[in-house]
Amino acid sequence: PAIFALQAVHDAQIKVGDHVAVFGMGALGLLTVQIARLNGAERVFAVDIFAHRLDLARRLGADECFDASQCDAGLEIKQRTNGKGVDVGIEISGSYAALQSAIRAVHPGGLLVTASYYRGNGNQLNLGAEWHHNRLTLISSMPVWEMPHRCYPMWDLKRIERTALRLLETNRLVTSLMIEKRFAYARAAEAYQFICA
Repeated sequence: PAIFALQAVHDAQIKVGDHVAVFGMGALGLLTVQIARLNGAERVFAVDIFAHRLDLARRLGADECFDASQCDAGLEIKQRTNGKGVDVGIEISGSYAALQSAIRAVHPGGLLVTASYYRGNGNQLNLGAEWHHNRLTLISSMPVWEMPHRCYPMWDLKRIERTALRLLETNRLVTSLMIEKRFAYARAAEAYQFICA
């Protein structure tokens, strides 16, 4: 899964000093927070609806965390950046509501990367107002199914995979905090029920 987070950060073109908001603190979002920081992000905001995920995001490098079920996270991020917004938003939850909030969080002319698969009709998405007036650039991020890297031929899927593995092997990406439970192989059916709950 680290290849998805790494590809999203590459597509986001994060530079030293950038302010970044990551929406969705599942495993991919938590990896994205870490890689954004490794890539030079000065300030990282994390958004989710689960308190334990936001706590992990803080422990893994997020500066500020917002519970989207308790506030308008995009507006909060705008306010925390003196009304400007972040340079880059990365939406990795697959929620249209989170995508709308990410649109609100990014400054005019900013970049928004989606590393999610969206389902349904998207009735929570409004491409008027902030989207239209702020002239955002939207990039869909996908490192599989023979999709070329935007920096091909210097980067390709094999290099993304090697880099992600090296980050994990050298402990520059922390994953141990993300493991909630362990199951013996003989309990695979129980594990599957746990992750589907």
